Amino acid sequence: MSEQDPPIVAATAGDEEPPKLSKNALKKKLKAEKAAKVKAEKEAARVAKAAAEPPKKKKHVMDEEILDPTAYKANREAQVKAMEKEGISPYPHKFHVDFRLPDYNTEFGPRTKEGERIEDEAEVTIAGRIFSIRGQGKLFFYDVRGDGAKVQIMSDLKT
Repeated sequence: MSEQDPPIVAATAGDEEPPKLSKNALKKKLKAEKAAKVKAEKEAARVAKAAAEPPKKKKHVMDEEILDPTAYKANREAQVKAMEKEGISPYPHKFHVDFRLPDYNTEFGPRTKEGERIEDEAEVTIAGRIFSIRGQGKLFFYDVRGDGAKVQIMSDLKT
């Protein structure tokens, strides 16, 4: 043996080097590590932001729809008892009505176009049966029917 040749050492199972990765495999590994790092940073920022801000209160819109169907009757009975305790009749047999629904349609129908809102008018009371209540974002739509006529009422959280 010459002095320039390195000494030969027997390899054992623990001395093995990991196999070299190809260029594409190395790129994939680096990309995955970078994505994991970014994801961890985002998660840490989200947790820090959530800890810094107080929890947002959910707007109290409609309790009846939030509860499960089995609690509906109990919820309605509790509302009736609360109204009676305040001195309000939960089932009034007489109330003031400005227009019947067909009269309301003939009065206000020609003045409105579909999708328009009447804002300059004074408050008007009508009577009918509510057939459906639909919510879309911050708007609510009520379908009221009575005396063979139908009115759709659009309402927001303020009104």
